[in-house]
Formats: sequence, C-alpha cells, structure tokens
Amino acid sequence: MNALNLMLVTIAVVAHVVSGYYGRYYDDNEENDQIVGGFKAKRGNYQFLAALLRDDESFCGGSLITPNHVLTAAHCVDYIKQADYASIKVLLNTTTIHPADDGAVHRGVKKIVHHRNYNSESSLNDIAIVTLDSPVVGITVISLPRIGTTFSYAGLWATIIGFGRTQKTLADEESSGRGSNKLLESSVKVITNSLCSDMYVDTRISSSMICAQADGTDTCQGDSGGPLIVHGTQIGIVSWGYGCADPKYAGVYTRLTFFYSWIRSNIL
Repeated sequence: MNALNLMLVTIAVVAHVVSGYYGRYYDDNEENDQIVGGFKAKRGNYQFLAALLRDDESFCGGSLITPNHVLTAAHCVDYIKQADYASIKVLLNTTTIHPADDGAVHRGVKKIVHHRNYNSESSLNDIAIVTLDSPVVGITVISLPRIGTTFSYAGLWATIIGFGRTQKTLADEESSGRGSNKLLESSVKVITNSLCSDMYVDTRISSSMICAQADGTDTCQGDSGGPLIVHGTQIGIVSWGYGCADPKYAGVYTRLTFFYSWIRSNIL
C-alpha cells in the first residue's frame, strides 16, 4: 500500500455546452443536469460521491478522498472566491438531491485550491481539492492509484457516476435536456491517448489526460469533477468533451496518476 493510500485509510479509520467543446459543469443559466445512457445507482454503493451545490442545486461532482477533502475538477471551482464559500455546499452519501437520502451528509467549504497551472482553454491540469468545514465520519473514501503507477488502463471498463445531463448530444448540437433527480451510473471503456488524439485532431490530448467511451453512454454537463473508476480505484476526473455520447468523440478525464504529488501536497 502506498504512502498516500495508507494515510487515507489511517485517517478514515480514525475518523471513518454549449455545443462543441465544453467543460462538463452545470451553469445556472442552463437546465438541471445526469449521465447519458445511465441507470439508477444503488444506495450505499457510492457514498464517497460528492455533489457540489450552489443555491441547493448540483453544479458539479467530486469524490471524497480523505474525511476532510473532496477531489474535483478545476473548472468547477476556479471562479469561486473565498467570500462565496458560504454559498457552496457539499452533499455526500445520497442517490437523490431533492430530497437527499436518509443518512446523507452535508458539509460546508473551508478552502478551495485548484492547480496553479490550470488552463481553461486547453483543460490542462483540470484538478482541484475542496477542503470541508468538518470531517466526514462513517463514509469510506475512494481509493486512488498507487504511487508510481504508470499503467495506461487502456482496454479496461470503467464506472462513471453523477448528476449530469441525460440527453445524448452530438458535437455540433446545442446541449439541452434535463436530468432526473437520481444518481446515475454507467460503464465506459478506456482507450489509448493515441486513439483519443485521432478523435480530437484540433485539440491536444496530453499525457495528463485519459479518455473513455462506450456506445450510447457518456458523462455530460453536470458530471464534471466526478470520478472515473476502475476496480474500485479512481483513475480520472470528469473534465471535458465534444458533445455527450457522440460516437465520434470520447469523454476526456484528468489522469490521476499524473497528479499524485500534487494531490498529496494539498491534503497534508
């Protein structure tokens, strides 16, 4: 077990588009969002899944990586000023937003830090950490890749979960549709960065990104910041894509093996 995961386990035991290119977050000027082609997640399966709320509406996802920290995408939170922290809430351990499940956990925000080299145009370094105002007790955190992992994950099936839009949207169509109030999950297959680059000929797919797709299903607006999971380990963060479930374009995620040191330095 690597040092980071050992620390996470130890802490847990002690305490338990618009059309075309877009980051997959919820905009107040758009309808509420869910995963395209997904099915209802079972209660208790994804207690670590966080919904970031503004005015009691979910705008992005995240994942609990320590009792005090939620991992999310930089484009979800880079615009939020400290003076606005009080308007942001974090909801965990629920499969619905309104009303939340019995046993759901609500937390406020103490601090937000996003990667200092995050680039909104290229989506490079699309990663952030939200520090909660008090520890979460009784919820098992999501595992992260082991230190030194260089495995590409290409060819493996991964789980996606979230409260984002449910309507399939091609890259040249305007995003529309309203998601259900339920947490949805689905499965997508990780592909090589080379294949992903062939899809996005006008956009750079860097080594800090990972791509995944499957017929008829995808993450969409509102799912940003949520996890890409393989065998119980989070390997990516929902970042961006062209359309939603457009067969010509895979979903693009932040590759967590690239950011191990950054994550560790911001949770200690």
